Amino acid sequence: MKTVVLGTRTSPLALAQTYLAADALRSLAHVPNIRIEGIRTTGDQRLDINLSKSAAKLDKGLFTKELEEALISGKIDVAVHSLKDLPTVLPVGLELVATLPRHDPVDLLISKTAHGLNEIPPGSFVATSSVRRARQIQRLRPDLFIEDVRGNVATRIRKLLGDKSWNSIVLAKAGLERLGYKLESGQVSFEGERLFATALGEILPAAGQGAIGLETRWNEPELRNLLRAVNDANTWFCTAVEREFLR
Repeated sequence: MKTVVLGTRTSPLALAQTYLAADALRSLAHVPNIRIEGIRTTGDQRLDINLSKSAAKLDKGLFTKELEEALISGKIDVAVHSLKDLPTVLPVGLELVATLPRHDPVDLLISKTAHGLNEIPPGSFVATSSVRRARQIQRLRPDLFIEDVRGNVATRIRKLLGDKSWNSIVLAKAGLERLGYKLESGQVSFEGERLFATALGEILPAAGQGAIGLETRWNEPELRNLLRAVNDANTWFCTAVEREFLR
């Protein structure tokens, strides 16, 4: 087979997930040559957009459109996605073919002072760009204020540490651990600082959260078969059911 080009967003987390996909493909008996192509999406470039306030008006492919355009044009062969970011309706000619083994999908409260939502003082600020997270937090703790935060994981944690008015941010456990952050005894270390890291079991995760999805062109059977060889059946089934609820 020719060299297989994996397309990915350029954030550290997106690249870490693409390395996992590349390693999975290289583990096959007939190992293809792999090349990784970084692509900046609209969501990566437009950090001025407040996702929690504008979600209903935004293109559903904010973090995937440019990757799918590269697939359609033939610039890349496989788009590697955080499955939670991939719309349920795909462009004509493209198909979600495989999912890698899923990581823990839970959300984490990363906090300066609190071990959980119930310990955050009334009137405190919790930062997230997710409408889903914001609405659930507001339902459980209507006395808290939600602040928007954009950027990669490290940027968000730095903003938490640098803003005295913020008590906490919410991040996916999968993303933190894929980036190599160690979660020990309910805490996480970041640039010499220790923060509380508590699983938010009361918050429903996004459909597909913690899973990596591999998308390609439907009319390339050899490539589709290659991707199916690394598909994790349990992850595929569970995330397919979750994504069906979004249709």
